[in-house]
Amino acid sequence: YINGCGWQTGTTHDELTEIRIPVNFDEVYEDYNDIQLMQGFDLRPYRAHSVKKYTYNISNYCPDGSTAPLPDIYANLLVEDGILIGADISSGEAGSFVTVLDHPE
Repeated sequence: YINGCGWQTGTTHDELTEIRIPVNFDEVYEDYNDIQLMQGFDLRPYRAHSVKKYTYNISNYCPDGSTAPLPDIYANLLVEDGILIGADISSGEAGSFVTVLDHPE
């Protein structure tokens, strides 16, 4: 799925964690769900569910037309019972960001 969005990753995930979607969304989770809605996902039906978060290192994230990829950029997939329910691209650096998984053209 990630490669189909134009991102380059290794063949397996770098990290697997289990997270719990909160029952009540604070402002941060509402903003995160807005990112999901832009991609056709919605985390609201999964409130109070525990889901798997697969994290992959992205090796071709070049912002603003740069030719040098940034380090510490990750794709995250949220999966429940083998079904993809959410995804994002995020930065592990200070001043981090979270955005849609779609690769900019």
